[in-house]
Formats: sequence, C-alpha cells, structure tokens
Amino acid sequence: IEAYRMDAIEPDKSALQALLENPPQAVLLYSQESAQRFFRLSAVFEQPDRFSRTLFICISAKAASAVPPHFSPLIRIAEAPDEASLLKLLAHPSSQN
Repeated sequence: IEAYRMDAIEPDKSALQALLENPPQAVLLYSQESAQRFFRLSAVFEQPDRFSRTLFICISAKAASAVPPHFSPLIRIAEAPDEASLLKLLAHPSSQN
C-alpha cells in the first residue's frame, strides 16, 4: 500500500512573495486539497495575473477541479494518477489531457 500525509503549513508571507516573485513555469498539484491550498495563498489570489503563463500540472481530474476556471487553458492532467505520469508532463508541457 502506498500512502502519504499532507501537513498543512502556513508559509511566511514575505518568503512566499520572494519565492513567487518570478512566477514558476509549472506548478505540480498532487491532490484536490493541495490545489485548493495553493490557490488560497495570498501571493496567488491577490495577484492571479502573474500566473497567466504558468502551467498547472494535475495528477487527476479531481485535482484539476480545484484550479480556478480562468486558468483552465493552462491545466494539464496526468494520463494516470501517479507521479511518473505527472512528471512526464514536465517533459512534454504542450500535452493536453
């Protein structure tokens, strides 16, 4: 059995701002909950336009359902709900699922 646990943390706002100063090319979303938490980060919801070129690579359609609708053209969904399929999309970001 494969299992994992997610620990909720509240990142330091200034550290997060510095980290996201240059928006990432891609964000990997491993679950619906992690996607919801990402989009609730102040650095994300206060300035969503800064992510207008960021790909949101989701492990499943359920994870993708938590991505706000205006980002839908930037969503990529893994072929299978596993990390190998998720990471494969990094190598081929134009793949649409």
